[in-house]
Amino acid sequence: MAPMMLQCLPQNEEGEAMRVELLTQFEEVKSHGVIYRLMGELHRETQYNFSVLHALNNYVAYFEEHGLDIFEQMDKSLVIGYEQKLIPAHIAQHYCELAVPFWPTPSFKHDHLKRMLTVAYSGDWYSTANEETAYHPVTKEKQRYAMSTRFLTLIEAKIDARALEELQKVRLEDLNALHLNLQKPIHCSPHLAG
Repeated sequence: MAPMMLQCLPQNEEGEAMRVELLTQFEEVKSHGVIYRLMGELHRETQYNFSVLHALNNYVAYFEEHGLDIFEQMDKSLVIGYEQKLIPAHIAQHYCELAVPFWPTPSFKHDHLKRMLTVAYSGDWYSTANEETAYHPVTKEKQRYAMSTRFLTLIEAKIDARALEELQKVRLEDLNALHLNLQKPIHCSPHLAG
């Protein structure tokens, strides 16, 4: 993702001024984070919100240790659904992208990401129009589309968690690459020569 963003900078002094400003902003966010209020609660983050991965891993661990009846699955799945509503759009877009299922685990290193946030049978990813299904979890698993469900099976949760672990790894690599490339003047950056 970082190279896609940097390729948009003009190859001139204006682009160099933008690069310097972006580097300043990057370092400010890295050291101080972004502060925002969500549902009355103050949040500070310095990188992407992957709390959904923690929720999925907890679900898998609990399921494997204790087993879950259908009602426990539905109840614990709501935690995952809630956390999914907090992820940034570019992560939700990977769930919603039609061309790439989560099994086998994709590399997430393609140059183009479709900008869509549609979930099969329930509409928009962030929609809360239907209060009854607002926090139902979404799964991608082996399917080509994201699907809202009342609960996740163990295999769905494992597949989605593995895919999100890979996505987190790739996005953190992108973040490091972005920082390195922002430190290079425009005329020296091989990624921008294009």
